[in-house]
Amino acid sequence: MLPEVLNTIAELNAVDVLKRLTEKFASEMSRIILKSGQEVNRALLEAAKFGQEKLLAVLLEIGVDPKGTYQDMNALYRACEFGQINCVEILLARRARTAVEGTQRYDPLVVAVLHGKLDLVKFLLEEKVSGIERDPETFEMKDLKVKWNALHYAIVKGQKEIVEYLLSQSSALQNIKTMDGIAPLQLAALRNEIEMCQWLVQKGVEPKTLLTFPDGDLEDWHRRVLICKDYFVMVQGDINFKDDRGKTALHCAAEYGHLELVRELIELGADVEATDAKGWNATHFALEEFQTRKRNNSNTVFDILKLLHLKNNRLASQKTKDGRTNLHIIYEKEGKCSEEVLRFLVEEAGVEVNAVDSRGGFVLNKNINCWNKEFLYTYAKSGKLHSAVETGNLKLVQQLCESGVDLNATGRHGMTALMIAGKLNQVQIIEFLLAKNVNIKKKDGTGKNALHHSLHNFEITQLLHKKEKSLVKKLTIDGCTSLHLATNDQNGSMEVIRWLVDKIKINVNTCNERGETALMLASIHGLSSDVLELLLDKGADVNKEDNSRRTALMYTVVHENLNLFPILLERGAHLNYSLQALQYAFLDLNLLKMVYNRNKELLKEVDEQGNTILHKAIKNEPKECSLVVVWWLIEELKIDLEVRNKKGETALLVACKEERWEVVDLLLSKNVDVTAKDSEGKSAVDYAPFLNI
Repeated sequence: MLPEVLNTIAELNAVDVLKRLTEKFASEMSRIILKSGQEVNRALLEAAKFGQEKLLAVLLEIGVDPKGTYQDMNALYRACEFGQINCVEILLARRARTAVEGTQRYDPLVVAVLHGKLDLVKFLLEEKVSGIERDPETFEMKDLKVKWNALHYAIVKGQKEIVEYLLSQSSALQNIKTMDGIAPLQLAALRNEIEMCQWLVQKGVEPKTLLTFPDGDLEDWHRRVLICKDYFVMVQGDINFKDDRGKTALHCAAEYGHLELVRELIELGADVEATDAKGWNATHFALEEFQTRKRNNSNTVFDILKLLHLKNNRLASQKTKDGRTNLHIIYEKEGKCSEEVLRFLVEEAGVEVNAVDSRGGFVLNKNINCWNKEFLYTYAKSGKLHSAVETGNLKLVQQLCESGVDLNATGRHGMTALMIAGKLNQVQIIEFLLAKNVNIKKKDGTGKNALHHSLHNFEITQLLHKKEKSLVKKLTIDGCTSLHLATNDQNGSMEVIRWLVDKIKINVNTCNERGETALMLASIHGLSSDVLELLLDKGADVNKEDNSRRTALMYTVVHENLNLFPILLERGAHLNYSLQALQYAFLDLNLLKMVYNRNKELLKEVDEQGNTILHKAIKNEPKECSLVVVWWLIEELKIDLEVRNKKGETALLVACKEERWEVVDLLLSKNVDVTAKDSEGKSAVDYAPFLNI
């Protein structure tokens, strides 16, 4: 009965009720508690958990054992677990010195560390009530020998604040190993705590600690040694350092699934093409055993793979020195791999499905029980067909068809044989495939159908349109019409574009999801003046803006298709875009004069950094303009040569910084102020001392 009463009192924190019960049954309380066994300890643990120090004190006063356990845990462990400092202090004063959980006895300090209770850690290192003697360097209890000290636990739990505090109290801790010889930095590495490793090194721990191993037989340490060597490469500081195996920091970061470190190394200029002694690059390491390592989930590996591919789209398709592809690496140990990753490797990265390594290893070997093998089988068959189409080998296409190959199978980017044939102008193959009634409506990964891929060729376009008239009206995933696609190609066919506008009646002002019209795309790719005239004659809005507020006129300048600029101006294009884009007109003096004659005020604007048109012309943005253009700006526009931008720079200061000495001579001939200083307090003489001669 008493345990239930005490538990209810604990739940309600009814200290006064407990005191009255104690006063009333003082003579019987000790005997009842003794008979109640472990059940009576439950109230003590509840009080410790919720920080009910008054209740805890009364329970101890009436005889509840401070060291007693309930369900294999004592109150000291529970108080440490929840960081209840006052309760911990009460229990320590009652000589409850070790925290019990299960069959283990723990130092209260270790429990506080495990649960990230920094304030409690500080208290336990400073308290005097318990009489616990601690080693001054390791803080271990002298009468409780354990394999790990508090720092070791803090490291594996990633408790940086606690690690920092412990090291501030004992610098010797950073070199004290576990009982089986593992140094703190090695421990962080073995637990895959890269951020902790980096932080410890920043705090002064020597990276070479990772390479210090016990003397004697290292057979049991083999795996540990390899991991520690990898982490040394990651934290040693040189982004392109190679160890004795040829591994770089990028290799190791990819292998252990450290996405942010991979991104950081790439941004810092790490050599993404580097290979180790076996010819492995970063993608090979990223995919090695990633399904068998808990620390590497497939999403992180896929993100790393895509990041590396974005930097160099040849990496993932490269083979190791023994001829293995990334597919070999994934499946050698029967690893599981999502179809998404497989599709990326074979369709996007171009990994050879049929590749055989130097040992005769073949990914599709029937003895290999690999996940998603059916997808690879299908792709392997389509690969032969698509290769035949790409090379224009009609005879092989016919043979493959007779062998039962799927003519509608998709390959890279979701392309079918018909799409590839259309893209590569393979008329005979297209006629054969159409005769075999292939799925002409199929779309690739971007939503393009076979006709979309053929819009550069009028003959093929008509052939496909005759077979299926709905194709030409279909939109891609990003909202492009057939007219968008026909003009989004520097080889765009005037015949096709005229047919789309005149016969199919596609609206010339339709926008895709980026807000682009056919006129903008034609301006970007520098299509013929006839194409622009046709689109404009059909009502194309010459001043329409896309989602980035850019017009067709701006695109002709940005992409240096300057021959189209006069056409757009004559058809009413406004010169209302920013000086930022106008700077491209510096490349051609006649174009600049044309702009000036249309809008004299535009060339007098300044950008958000305070730069005039002259500042920009002098700078090498986007390309160095000729002295003739600078001279014209000075003579014709009469720009104030002493105007400063937000950095306090005059035209002369900019010319000196850019080392445009011919411009400096021109400006000096105009008697500009040589003593003018920028926001850093420097004058032209500081950047070009010879001016002081």
